[in-house]
Amino acid sequence: AAKLKQLEVQQKTGVLFFKDDIEADALRVATEVRGALLSIPPRIAAVCEGRTAREIQRIIEDAINDALEGLQRGEFYVKA
Repeated sequence: AAKLKQLEVQQKTGVLFFKDDIEADALRVATEVRGALLSIPPRIAAVCEGRTAREIQRIIEDAINDALEGLQRGEFYVKA
């Protein structure tokens, strides 16, 4: 009974999380990031037309960085 009470307190204080909640959040974040990454080519193709290789590289890097920021929008994201 004491162990159960301890687990309840840990869950309420944000120390303990349910596995299903973490898995659902990870799936949501992965789906969002995947969609953002897959949208890059059609979204930036026209923007890159007539640009130098250096400009195109920067456009691609910015688009990828924007997409990867989605990883930080997870409910269980922990800053290193």
